[in-house]
Amino acid sequence: MRDWPGVNWVWLPAVDSTNALAERLMEAWLADTEAVLPPTLICADTQWAGRGREGRRWQSPPGGVYASFLSWVSLEALPWLPLAAGVAVLAGVRKLVPGVDKALKWPNDLEVASRKLGGILCTSRVHQNKAWTVTGFGINVTTAPLLPGEPRKAVSLAELGFAGSLEQARRELFDAFVTTFPNLLCHPEEVRRSWLSGSIHLPGDVLRVRTPAGVVQGQFLDLSPQGLLLLQSGSQVLTVASGEIA
Repeated sequence: MRDWPGVNWVWLPAVDSTNALAERLMEAWLADTEAVLPPTLICADTQWAGRGREGRRWQSPPGGVYASFLSWVSLEALPWLPLAAGVAVLAGVRKLVPGVDKALKWPNDLEVASRKLGGILCTSRVHQNKAWTVTGFGINVTTAPLLPGEPRKAVSLAELGFAGSLEQARRELFDAFVTTFPNLLCHPEEVRRSWLSGSIHLPGDVLRVRTPAGVVQGQFLDLSPQGLLLLQSGSQVLTVASGEIA
């Protein structure tokens, strides 16, 4: 792996979940010391209890990249976490498959031609005047698994034209993420611009979003200056902070 000054790197052949391990690491650190844990990238060849959104299980057989980035961020950066992560992961995907231009599905999936390439899961915990965050991501490299009942088909980087090794994919994805993600969190407008540039959603696309308050539907307009999804529903502009596109 390339040298990332100030960043720890942990590799495991197998783990229950890189996100779960990152959370356990931070809990133990907070209980033991007030010192700041440096940014830490945890990766595994396989996970036996990988996590997806809303408690779903993420299939993690050999042939994919599974990782979590543990870092401290300012409270102001928290709303941008999943969007910045998507931009950083897509930067790595583009290095491996230059033909992949748009793949970001709100709020935290990567999708190509309606087929799921990867996903992102972010968790955070406020501690004093900042937050520790765990940003997990999984990318299909040579395999494209999905759980039974998942309505979308999956796709791998190999199917999209990547002819290299899993090790090469891991190296490029991690390097792009570690060198891009922290800087993006300091520049929200760059996150917004880059996310829109890589988004699969076009202005006018009808989106149906399941939110904690119920299902909303409207035409995709934009992202707000705060990174929220904006939908046109009749004469009304809906602002969606969290949810999942149905």
